This record gives sequence, structure tokens and C-alpha cells, in this order.
Amino acid sequence: MTSSDIFSGVGVLLILTAFFLTTLNRMSTEGRLYFLLNMIGGLLTGIGAWMVGSMPFVVMEFIWTIVATIGLVKTFKAKS
Repeated sequence: MTSSDIFSGVGVLLILTAFFLTTLNRMSTEGRLYFLLNMIGGLLTGIGAWMVGSMPFVVMEFIWTIVATIGLVKTFKAKS
């Protein structure tokens, strides 16, 4: 197993965990944990894709990370 496999594997696991938990109504799609799992998952998956030179997935995962980060920041602004 390569380091890109580890980065990508952990990232995908985090994204799928968020998807699974929201599908089962165990987590809100508007909560901080949801955005945090997606943000870190997207970042790790993007790093793994970059390490193997898969540029379409690099773009997709870094956009995913940016959108999740925006969502996370909005949760802090909504609480204050």
C-alpha cells in the first residue's frame, strides 16, 4: 500500500462516513461534524489524487474541500 492509497483511503472513508450518517439521520447536513468530515476527507483524497497525477480528481476534491470549508465557516457565523 502506497502513501497515496493511505491518503485517498482515509479521505474516502471520512466522506462516506458523513454520507452514511446523514442517510441514516444520525447527523445533520448542516452541522459542523458533517462539514468537517467532508473538508478533511476532500483534502486527503485530493492529496492522494495529486500524488498519482489524477488531475480531474485533484480539481474535484479541492473544490469539494473549499465548499465544505465555506459550509463549516457558515456554521460558526450562524452561532454567533
